[in-house]
Amino acid sequence: MLNTQFKSVVLTAAISTIIAHCANATPVTALASDSLVEASSVGVHLGVTGSGYGGVYQNRFPEVRDKLVELGVRNVRDGNSTAATISRMQELGALGIKTIYVLDANGGTKANSTYWANGGNYVIDDFIKNQLGVNNIAALELPNELNLFYIYEKWHNASEPLSNDPASSLYWGEYIKAVAQDTYATMKGDPATANIPIIGPSFSNEASYHVAGDLSAYVDYGNVHHYLAGRHPGTGGWGNNGYGSIDWVYNYCAAVTASGKPVAMTEGGYSTATSGGTSFVNETIHGKYLPRLLFNHFNKGTRWISPYEFINRGTNLAVSEDNFGLLRNDTTLSPKPAYTALKSVLNLLKDQGPAFTPAALDYTLSGSTSNIRQTLLQKRDGDFYLCLWIEKSCYDPNTGVVTTIPNQSITLTVPANIGTATVYSLDDTSALSSAAALISSGQISLSIPDKITIVKLTPAAANGTGLRGQYYAGNNFNNLVTARIDPTVNFNWGSGALVTGSGTDNYTVRWVGEVQAAQTGAYTFTTTTDDGARLWVNNMLLVDKFVSQSGVAWSGTINLTAGVKYPLTMEFLELEGNASAKLEWLRPGQTVKEIVPQIQLYPAPISTIGTGTGLKGQYYSGNNFNTLLTTRTDPTVNFNWSGGSAMSSVGPDNFSVRWTGQIQALASGNYTFTTTTDDGVRLYIGDLQTPLIDKWLNQNATWSVTKMLVAGQKYDIQMDYYESTGGATAKLQWIHPDQTGLQIVPQSQFYPAP
Repeated sequence: MLNTQFKSVVLTAAISTIIAHCANATPVTALASDSLVEASSVGVHLGVTGSGYGGVYQNRFPEVRDKLVELGVRNVRDGNSTAATISRMQELGALGIKTIYVLDANGGTKANSTYWANGGNYVIDDFIKNQLGVNNIAALELPNELNLFYIYEKWHNASEPLSNDPASSLYWGEYIKAVAQDTYATMKGDPATANIPIIGPSFSNEASYHVAGDLSAYVDYGNVHHYLAGRHPGTGGWGNNGYGSIDWVYNYCAAVTASGKPVAMTEGGYSTATSGGTSFVNETIHGKYLPRLLFNHFNKGTRWISPYEFINRGTNLAVSEDNFGLLRNDTTLSPKPAYTALKSVLNLLKDQGPAFTPAALDYTLSGSTSNIRQTLLQKRDGDFYLCLWIEKSCYDPNTGVVTTIPNQSITLTVPANIGTATVYSLDDTSALSSAAALISSGQISLSIPDKITIVKLTPAAANGTGLRGQYYAGNNFNNLVTARIDPTVNFNWGSGALVTGSGTDNYTVRWVGEVQAAQTGAYTFTTTTDDGARLWVNNMLLVDKFVSQSGVAWSGTINLTAGVKYPLTMEFLELEGNASAKLEWLRPGQTVKEIVPQIQLYPAPISTIGTGTGLKGQYYSGNNFNTLLTTRTDPTVNFNWSGGSAMSSVGPDNFSVRWTGQIQALASGNYTFTTTTDDGVRLYIGDLQTPLIDKWLNQNATWSVTKMLVAGQKYDIQMDYYESTGGATAKLQWIHPDQTGLQIVPQSQFYPAP
């Protein structure tokens, strides 16, 4: 509808039907909150002169500009190449509102120098580079609804307009194919404009898309216009093949000219005319449906969503074409409820900043979830925004009857790390209000209307106290001297002792606990030490430099989710001379690293004493688990059968035993596991496919291995043993982070396999 002449055919596009999860089997990955705002657009007519639009754009542009900024959209859609139009587009661009620019020969821009154009007669790349400015354009759109407005365009012959006759050499169908190919060549062949996306042409009916044919080689996005003729955004269609549904428009229109390409919706919406038919909606319904149109298209993946239009064309409430605006064309440009609703939503969800990777949220919806739709977003500060609404019709365009849709009661279940919830609601005037929501046992009770409702979910605030520091004499954690809570890792001991009893050289420190992510994204952790350092975050080894060095920094990067606590262990080695140790991070969006702050660090518990009863012991004849003789629960693995038998049913020689179950870590840190056997042994912890100790041979020997475990967590364990002849011994011992000497792994930390 960019032209001053208007269509007689209403093209409708469909809305995605994102079915609400009654029980999410897996966490749902959020989309960046600001990506919805980046998709927002609205149709304008910045170049209209004279009495068009009551002179609003010509005489009252500062008011128009301020209303656009207040609305919060990031894009406008328009064409034309007059000086006034260019100036207004540039002014909006400086305010962060870019233009989806429509190529329009009648408005002064053309594919290349061989084409006719009116007015400024600009070749499109020259116009963008030297007139509009590359930074002010979001995308270039090919001609608008040429099947309706061909009479206002000319080809190479400036004296004769295009034709609707397929047999004519000036047939618009052939013209649009040539324009697409030549525009693509011009834009992509100029380095200054090569990266500007090209949106395909729009048409007012399915047949015209087929006339244009496959243009996918010359466009980056397909194009749809989505007028709903009074139907709700989630309509399933009202014609053949689901005509009117979003799937129909994608599959039967956009896919014809831009197969396999993403889609832009460059027009769409509702008229709020008060008479002249029943395919219009009142302003209250307009305020419900238009935000839902935005969300349904966003859920479908539509890149730009540009409702038609910003300001009513006129003031006659009985004329359909005069009443598509978000603003009334009156002395104050007063807002309709749809403007207020979109403004509220866009300004709540805006979150400009550096790129980040949104996290997943493990949540479920239960209760009356029929027709509930949802969109999960996340901001850079870690807050989630769950947008919910009932997608049902409240208006029958065939009869003009308005229906009240009752609210639906649902329960939102959220994970334990969500600390607070706030519900944002729109009333019938689309004014936004907010209220704190009670989280009880991880559940939030909600009453969802047929208007967009947004639930802000904020992870619990950090309140850490530091890391548990374990100080050892010896350069391999030999003798535990003391343990304490260190607020941060930021030490420069010089040539002195770390703590009383540690000495000045040859000592080690292990800091264990958890780090809580302040926001979602990539974190770079840096250790700077004299001498060695090792660092694990979320059981990933980021730094492994346990060597002699002087104040050297080493870094590793890992993606973390806001509000989530991750196990962290840092080990430090001092050999001789000066001693220092620092742990820093570079958070998402930061440019300068900082000491990991105390409130983000949580000390590991001193120990997690389990309630285990032992391991399942299966005793076999033969030294390779030949015949199962008996099964029992062994409290520990601590046997010295000497030359005797393991039990009455088992002979003194040539038998084997398999102990299985789980082992629970007492504290976070490195564990040294030691087997002492006569004869063969294999030990598996965590991964039951790969043994940590694999000594399946006749022997009387002790073997050790080190593995990092997290306090309280249970790990699968399996120990295989065989006895050949002679003496028979089997022991499993450990050194854990809270001890200095070897001990039998206690019964309390073993849980038998079923």
